[in-house]
Amino acid sequence: HSLQASHLVVFVHRAILNLVSDVKSVAVATGLCDKLGNKGGIAIAMKLGKSKLCFLTAHLAAHQAQMDRRTAEFVKISREVSRSLGEQDLTEMGALTEGEGELEDQDEFEDNCDEGTSYCATDSSHGLKCCICSKCPSSVRKCSICCYSDRSDAKHNPLPETFDQIIWGGDFNFRINGTRDIVDSLLLHNRCDVLLDNDQLRMLMQFDKAFIGFVEGPLTFRPTYKFDKKSDVYDTSAKRRIPA
Repeated sequence: HSLQASHLVVFVHRAILNLVSDVKSVAVATGLCDKLGNKGGIAIAMKLGKSKLCFLTAHLAAHQAQMDRRTAEFVKISREVSRSLGEQDLTEMGALTEGEGELEDQDEFEDNCDEGTSYCATDSSHGLKCCICSKCPSSVRKCSICCYSDRSDAKHNPLPETFDQIIWGGDFNFRINGTRDIVDSLLLHNRCDVLLDNDQLRMLMQFDKAFIGFVEGPLTFRPTYKFDKKSDVYDTSAKRRIPA
């Protein structure tokens, strides 16, 4: 699946190919006016046996001071992917009778889904409560990711509730908090531990609800952003970008 210059491909070994089913994909744009695909995410979901897997890539907002914007984009991508690829099929759930629930514009979902516009139905065969909301883009889903969950929490991330395994990879653009001079000094003295403690993504994984359950592998290399062309010297242009 592609989103402008971003692409995501999942390769499956032939030995387990017969275990793969229900392959779906979606792209979520978060660029200019929250519409263009110069920034955004792509997801491919599938079942491997009985496990639900989701592979994602993202290119989030750039610049040192845009951490909140990057976090908002991460949450939007997570919610849109969960909504598009993780929703329960209406006939599978058996929660609605015929003719219930024409739905409105999908763009209304993020801000307007609330208890006052919804009602619940119960699937007796599965014991699941489901939410039907006139302002949701899909007619039925588990309450844990719709109106009766903690939807009022702007940082709620439904992906861990939707899939068994979630694998992210991409250009998140998170930076290291600090000035150029301080970061240069820490690099000079090989204090990568201090740099890691001030890494924006590491901090979000510790303290931000949107990143609950997010685990990153060990970083065993120095910052790779941003070098002068054809050199290992960090940016010497007028911008003097802070290594990250």
